[in-house]
Amino acid sequence: MSKALLQSDFDTLCGEFHDKVAVIYDVGERRSTLTYKNVDDISREIAQKIQFHAQPNIVIPCLCAPSAFVPALMIGILRAKCAFMFLDLGNPNFSSTPPLDVLAADKELFENVM
Repeated sequence: MSKALLQSDFDTLCGEFHDKVAVIYDVGERRSTLTYKNVDDISREIAQKIQFHAQPNIVIPCLCAPSAFVPALMIGILRAKCAFMFLDLGNPNFSSTPPLDVLAADKELFENVM
């Protein structure tokens, strides 16, 4: 999927359903929702911060607790022309310092992700 297609599709959804719920995160007493406009605003802010601090075409390692904000994070990273990789601390092979070659995305891989 090309970045233009992803952004175009998401922008269309945001335009048509800006006030509708896009994300529901419900775990026991922790319930939160985000509208398409919320996801759009948050993902744009994330993309701007990434573009300010990083070059395009890199893999961004992500370590975050499950929440309603994870989809906005993923969309923001893709909008910044980067790819993401979620880190699994529960994996016995996890290293707290990923090798540098993991952080530099292969161009072909990046194009396939986008």
